[in-house]
Amino acid sequence: MLTPILADLKSGKLAPKNVEQEKKLTELKESVKKAEEAKAAAEKKHADTKESLKKHEAEMAAAEKKLKEAKDALEKAEKEAKEKK
Repeated sequence: MLTPILADLKSGKLAPKNVEQEKKLTELKESVKKAEEAKAAAEKKHADTKESLKKHEAEMAAAEKKLKEAKDALEKAEKEAKEKK
């Protein structure tokens, strides 16, 4: 009974369980590596986006400050113009 199984094993019809397990482990390790790389890329993109958001918020604050200054200057000029009449 061992002879037919041994013949099948030698011919490759029956792969040893260790080979199948090693193959599965290798595939899983590759999958984990790809997931880690994807996570790292997502974290970098997130950090870049946060930095960009900070920059845009600063630009928006500066624009709002200029708008307020311009409105105040206009209001002051209109008030002075009324007082001259």
